[in-house]
Amino acid sequence: MKKAQMQNGIIANVIEVDPDNVPEWARDWPWVTTQGIGWTFDGKNFTAPAPEPETAPNLTPARFEWLLAFTGLGDVWDALEGALKSTDRAQFALVKSQRAKTTFNQAATLALVAQFRPVAAKLAPDVDLSDRAIIAAWAQAAEAEI
Repeated sequence: MKKAQMQNGIIANVIEVDPDNVPEWARDWPWVTTQGIGWTFDGKNFTAPAPEPETAPNLTPARFEWLLAFTGLGDVWDALEGALKSTDRAQFALVKSQRAKTTFNQAATLALVAQFRPVAAKLAPDVDLSDRAIIAAWAQAAEAEI
């Protein structure tokens, strides 16, 4: 049978023990069956940890351009480049170089959009630049027939 070592209500370790010979140091640990590391325990019930979020696939340049066109982010990106070119060359270079990548990562793209979201919202208030909208479009871009 198995017992679970708890830390702050979360299973930190599971050990196999003889139920007739439980070590003194593990006697207060709860018994477990299918539960494992990461499960929570409130003193009565175990709860499984939230599933790991699926990792979004990287996009090719063609699929990323599809995403930009589909969401309107391409127009925002162009306007942002234009605004930054005359005001902040370092930020302009950052934005311009990001679009020239050979693969596009969703987390990095979301971080970049978050960094420029306040300015971008002023440039294109009708374009939904929320993480939710970009994540949904990312999934469509990954499957789009190109």
